[in-house]
Amino acid sequence: MFLADALFAQQRYAEAGAEYLEYLKVSPADVHVLINLGVTLIAAGRLDEAIPWFRRAVEAEPRNANARRILATAVLDRGDAPGAVAQAREAVALSSNDPALRDLLVRAEAAGQRR
Repeated sequence: MFLADALFAQQRYAEAGAEYLEYLKVSPADVHVLINLGVTLIAAGRLDEAIPWFRRAVEAEPRNANARRILATAVLDRGDAPGAVAQAREAVALSSNDPALRDLLVRAEAAGQRR
């Protein structure tokens, strides 16, 4: 995983993504790897492919507010305001003192009202 993280830090996302996929064969529920793999896909303009990896991160650690934040942001970017609201609410419930999560929830709710 260290190689994948180094490649990720150098913004060599395609190479990092390949390394993360290899690492997931050994540790399929590693939230850090699942999230970073999704981010590499977003960097390549492949948002729809990234979202399932973020979902897997949330499934692996349902009480991980950061994983829920990332999933909420991704589904909001895809236009799924109800999905974003659900994830953002869960994230706020897990980390109620985080103003960024509250802001995300407000943005997701507003996006849902514009529909």
